[in-house]
Amino acid sequence: MLLLHAHHQCNSSDMLTPRSAEYCETDEYNENNIMTLIDEKQKVPKCIVVPRTEDRLILLPGHSNTVCLDERIAYSAFIANLMSGNFANTVGMMAYGIRTAAYVYGADTVLIDMSPSGGSFNKLLVLTSNAFIVPATGSPFVVQALSRSSGNLYEEWKKIYGMWENSVNFTSGISLILPTKLPKLIGVVANTINDRKEDIERLATIVETKFVPRLIESGYETHPKPMLITQYGDHSSFRGIRSLIQLSH
Repeated sequence: MLLLHAHHQCNSSDMLTPRSAEYCETDEYNENNIMTLIDEKQKVPKCIVVPRTEDRLILLPGHSNTVCLDERIAYSAFIANLMSGNFANTVGMMAYGIRTAAYVYGADTVLIDMSPSGGSFNKLLVLTSNAFIVPATGSPFVVQALSRSSGNLYEEWKKIYGMWENSVNFTSGISLILPTKLPKLIGVVANTINDRKEDIERLATIVETKFVPRLIESGYETHPKPMLITQYGDHSSFRGIRSLIQLSH
């Protein structure tokens, strides 16, 4: 499994990288992180084989500069809408780099750890993936997001998918290769450690009656039983995540 760390705070990279405080100051790190995927040199970054993991886990570390990608990708999409032949390479290069790194390292699964944002960078990562997992808690704010705003977000992403789908024929540069259909919702994984039973029950109801039907209405596929009530440790290990992905097929 290739873990691509797309969160600008780099927490997973810090936890999984041996001697991370020293490593992040090295030239090796500066030349081999997620930002390398959109470098004009188009080289495959050197990933880290994480020691002592249950499954063979390969990490491509994150970088704080990913916070700057939203505007760059949004501008690329804007240009694509005006002149598809000049679609800036950022969008195509990121998707191409992920596929190439997975092939080189023999990874059968790519897991992308994203930030909690609906911006252009996350939009690109989701729409060029085959599936996605939504983490959740029983917080009233999370429940409200799944009930209301997230439906609008995924509907908007569907429109962007259609726009990008019509902009894949480039006169130069790297093409953006989209999956043949919108990504599938594998599951909503809820952490129950700090939540009351009634909060989790309300979350499960919202997922079943509002969030999933809205996704289906917008053209997304979902797992027949998309709600997973779990504590961290049950499905948070990478082997558990792999099992979760396999169950979705």
